Amino acid sequence: MRGRWVLVGLGGVVGVSALLSYWQRAAILRWMGDRLVAHSRLEPPWEAIVVFSGRPYERALAAAEAYQRYPALIVALGGAHNEDLLAIGAPLSQECAFTQMALRALCVPDSAILLACEGTSTVEEFAHLAQLCRSHRWKR
Repeated sequence: MRGRWVLVGLGGVVGVSALLSYWQRAAILRWMGDRLVAHSRLEPPWEAIVVFSGRPYERALAAAEAYQRYPALIVALGGAHNEDLLAIGAPLSQECAFTQMALRALCVPDSAILLACEGTSTVEEFAHLAQLCRSHRWKR
């Protein structure tokens, strides 16, 4: 007999909770929506995308992947001649031009690509990039 009253009491509590939830559904949904929006990232975590390591196509692949997540300006580096292209008999070409072609093939628009072809080594590329960051006031 006592177990029956416990079940009736639990049923009543569940029923009242369901009615209150239905009655306050707009407030509950608004709270949940605010909570979800507060945790989403509304701005990209970077202002420009730069990939230092790897061959030109690998750089382009990594940059295009980052661009698809959060579109930002991609800085294509590399002023030295590409030894891979020279080995197959192609005319002299700069790495940044090859990176630009690869980015275009990966559906990155030209407006999102900035060519920085001055450096012939990683140290020179980094120095040029530091100057570029200061001139554009990039912080991330």
